[in-house]
Amino acid sequence: MRSAAIAAILICRLVLVPACAAPALAAESGQLWSYGDSKFTVEIDPDGQVRVFFYQPRSGLVEEGVVKGTLLFDGKTDGGKISGQSRLFRKDCGMIAFRVSGTYNSEKGKISLTGRMPRRDDQCAVESRIEAELVLVRTRARAPVAPSNVATAAVESCPVCRSSLKACLNKIGQDDAADSSETASETASAGGDPVMGCYRGEETYWSRTFLKKIGESGIGETAAARQLSYIGGVCAEGNGPGRPTPISTILCRIDAMARTVDGLQSEAR
Repeated sequence: MRSAAIAAILICRLVLVPACAAPALAAESGQLWSYGDSKFTVEIDPDGQVRVFFYQPRSGLVEEGVVKGTLLFDGKTDGGKISGQSRLFRKDCGMIAFRVSGTYNSEKGKISLTGRMPRRDDQCAVESRIEAELVLVRTRARAPVAPSNVATAAVESCPVCRSSLKACLNKIGQDDAADSSETASETASAGGDPVMGCYRGEETYWSRTFLKKIGESGIGETAAARQLSYIGGVCAEGNGPGRPTPISTILCRIDAMARTVDGLQSEAR
């Protein structure tokens, strides 16, 4: 009966509590993408909104007024399809946007967009349009992490997380700021993901606390492990807008475990 009661609590909390929905963390946060000699960052929100920013524009585009942080594309992705507006830059004429559409493959790390790109004359008037293709490929390098942004996202998305998570993320930002881009690339290519390491460390703490408190309640190790597996399955499916990201899935599991532990402690009191 005790096991069934806790399962009922978990169902209620995982389905109804907004904290279990995917937080507003970019799915591709910090990852670098490339096209030609330019580098980009891609932000994909849980609701499917997509933004592509220049991270390191090639020299020819710099001459046209493009700088780090300039928006190249904004649009929406849904079910592997993507559409929106791309931008063309010319110093003497300014920016002009045009419609593009294509596909987004998260597993392969590829965004393919096509559209009719405008061509402008000497007076900056659109004289014709040509078929153009933009293919962004995700690299194994990462952009330096901004400590304040990452820490703020963690605090906002996980009110139950400990201060050590924030400290871990801040340390990554400080280390990235001190490292050269070459060193950062080598770390990424070796398969290291320090940001995910911080989140997994926090999850490990809550998993141990969860199993300990569940065990103390008299349910038994087998039932406790089953409840933990149940939480993992529900969070992996997601119950908010958009597909759950690795970080949002971890935060969902942490939230469910923390709330269950709190509920058991309240009952004990």
